[in-house]
Amino acid sequence: MGVGRGHPEWVFSRKLRVSGIAWVLVTVPLVTFLGNSVSGRREYVAAWVLVSALYTTPALVNTWMAKHRTVREDRPFWRLVFAGLVAVYVVGAALLAFAIFDVVPPVWLAVSGVVPPVLLLGTANVQIVRSRSGARLLLIDVIETAIVITAVVAPILLLGSDVLLSGREAWWTIPSALTAWCLLTAAAWTLLLFARIGGAPRTVEGLATCAAIAGALDAAANVAQGTSGFSLPAGPLLGMQAATLGLVQITPLFLTRKPPAGLDRLPPQRQVRSGVAVSVVMVVSAPLLVVLGLTVSQSVPWGPSYVAAVLALLSVLGAVRHLLTLRETRSLYRRVEDAAAERRLLLAQLLRAMEEDRRKVAAQLHAQAAGSYAAFTSLVHAGERIGAPTGGTLATAGRWLRKDLEDRAEALRRLSLAVGPLDEVGPSSKETCEAVIRGYVEALWGDARTPVLEISVDERLSLDWTTSTVLLRILQEAIHNVWEHADARNLHIEVRWLPDTGLRASVSDDGRGFDPSTVSTRRGLAVVELLAHALDADFELESRPGSGSRLSVVVPMGASRNHTPLGPDPLTSSRPSRTRS
Repeated sequence: MGVGRGHPEWVFSRKLRVSGIAWVLVTVPLVTFLGNSVSGRREYVAAWVLVSALYTTPALVNTWMAKHRTVREDRPFWRLVFAGLVAVYVVGAALLAFAIFDVVPPVWLAVSGVVPPVLLLGTANVQIVRSRSGARLLLIDVIETAIVITAVVAPILLLGSDVLLSGREAWWTIPSALTAWCLLTAAAWTLLLFARIGGAPRTVEGLATCAAIAGALDAAANVAQGTSGFSLPAGPLLGMQAATLGLVQITPLFLTRKPPAGLDRLPPQRQVRSGVAVSVVMVVSAPLLVVLGLTVSQSVPWGPSYVAAVLALLSVLGAVRHLLTLRETRSLYRRVEDAAAERRLLLAQLLRAMEEDRRKVAAQLHAQAAGSYAAFTSLVHAGERIGAPTGGTLATAGRWLRKDLEDRAEALRRLSLAVGPLDEVGPSSKETCEAVIRGYVEALWGDARTPVLEISVDERLSLDWTTSTVLLRILQEAIHNVWEHADARNLHIEVRWLPDTGLRASVSDDGRGFDPSTVSTRRGLAVVELLAHALDADFELESRPGSGSRLSVVVPMGASRNHTPLGPDPLTSSRPSRTRS
């Protein structure tokens, strides 16, 4: 149960989103223009920090609001992003202090300043990708990312390591190079996340990917600025920094209340990896590294050894990835086999329940026929004892027999109505009810990740055909709402006979939740409420955004003749329906 499908329901208002975009579009050209007047290391570093603060400050505010307004399962990600931005802010304040006092920090201190934000933002990336990865192994994602980044970065390090390590501005170039490498990794992870989400808006993921790629290019440009002794024009570099952090600022503004699902929406057999892209990268990078190693062997003596080490690392990573992929594939197809086995078990339960129902019907038909035969035999015997019957006696006996046969015919008609396809017959026993509910859940979710299902049916309760049919229809509609909207991990269904209340049926989930006042007119809930009123039942709906939902129907047993409680006397009063949040 939850908000309906259609256009995304944004967490932030349209006015706030437009204002954020306008702020970035206006200030980036202005920063680029003013940055052309900056020259020298001291002025550039100070301007770089101030430009960063111009966008990091509103980004902190947006991220703080996002971590409170997003759905429960995504809040850890936004907490880590917020902490990472705070770390960036602290590092920027330290750099500004160094620039003001014209102090060059030691390389080890500059490098250590990059570590906290990298760890926090990297952990956030891994966490959000894992939440959208379905049954895939996170370790394979790590290895594939390491292969791609190694293949891309290794040639760059081979060609530019001397400049990075021996330059006068190593305190700036080394952290910038490390930042570029980390942002390139982040771009790979955000691209991975973007690819794993389908059939839903991916605005946040797309903006995050653009921000990571722009950040990697910006860091590479700062490496070039450091190696040139801060002699490159500052305007374009500061404009690039402003555009990168502007993307970071507006990304949280495009959060939706219903985040897109990941691979867990797909059946296991469709989650199997292809691995083509990684294989192509390895095949292309290996000969390229060999050629580069031979080319620079005269100027870089350690070049061949470096190339051999990189190729050995890629080979080991590729072998481990292959073994883990085989393991993952076997696990995915094992899930398919388990689902097939569960369906076979469910089918057997349904057949047993159907056979039991047919046996009961046959027994009742036999009892009805035997009763009619006994009544007719009694009439014949009575006539023999009377002798020559008078007209009045025959008329009385005929009326008695006709009344008895009419009653039995009506009972047989009602009984025949109850004999129909299993999916049209409500739960007449605990086993039948559970089998029908499990079958419906399996049919809805199919091969996708099914929530943990818990069914509790009171064994003391016995329902006739009419009540059980309406009750099962209510439960089906409530379960359908969970499937369509809630993205729940746990689903609890309960049918109970309460001596002081009556029949109580409820469907609870731990999904997204919603505001009941905004969806009370939607078709699914309207159907449930209509069916509840057909039983003179009390319809209750409890939900809150991020806290799951609970739909209950309470049927006073005295309000309808369609109930046969195996327990105390039912109540005879009924209450009006209500919805509460």
